[in-house]
Amino acid sequence: MHPTLQQMAMSQGYAIELYFDPALENQVLKAWNVLARRQISTQLIEIESRPHITLFSSPFIEPAKLENVIKAFASKQEPLALSFSSIGSFPHDNNVLFLSPTPSVSLLQFQSQLCEAVKREGVEIGEEYRTDSWVPCCAVAQEVPKTRMAEAFCVLRDLKLPVAGYAMDIGLVEFSPVRELFSAQGLIFTALIISVKPYAPKNFEISLLQQSSFAYCELHWLPATHSWELHSVNMILIVLTKPV
Repeated sequence: MHPTLQQMAMSQGYAIELYFDPALENQVLKAWNVLARRQISTQLIEIESRPHITLFSSPFIEPAKLENVIKAFASKQEPLALSFSSIGSFPHDNNVLFLSPTPSVSLLQFQSQLCEAVKREGVEIGEEYRTDSWVPCCAVAQEVPKTRMAEAFCVLRDLKLPVAGYAMDIGLVEFSPVRELFSAQGLIFTALIISVKPYAPKNFEISLLQQSSFAYCELHWLPATHSWELHSVNMILIVLTKPV
């Protein structure tokens, strides 16, 4: 069984987690909620978890020692693109289902560099978090009854993968239940969601860039959908920024 998922479900420990931008997080929460409504799996909600990819986990961590390390590491990172493109389950797992991100060099390097920074503080890196062993995943269900595994897979297929977004911040949590000890929120990047009316001027995007004073600025247009609960909105502009 994957150690991180087992630990968070059954025991005590700490984990460094990578969180997503609001739009991507909502896509994962949608899966959690559908599975809960169908009474297939509610455990992730019950332990008060948050959609994430676990970068490192251990039963023995001194949180105070790692806070500055994690925040310093996050402040040096560029926005990290993520795309969940497949559904999986570990062969000897306790019926855990997860979304798997499309493999990328940037994600693997991100996790490897974080573990190196943690290792320099005298923290042992377990085999499952070493470069050649780490399996990035975002849990969507735990302890799914064997008789309902097929149904759960069908529910997850309705997500219409891939779902894409960005890593937003890093947090250190204690479990179980999950309790966030601190996060480096906003140090990786900030996602500003701006609703744009159909009659917005064509030079709106250029004007916004000229007015920005960020060290990093990236724009993404998304069609407005009912999930955003917006009215009279044609498009949504997501501005990814990194403070100076």
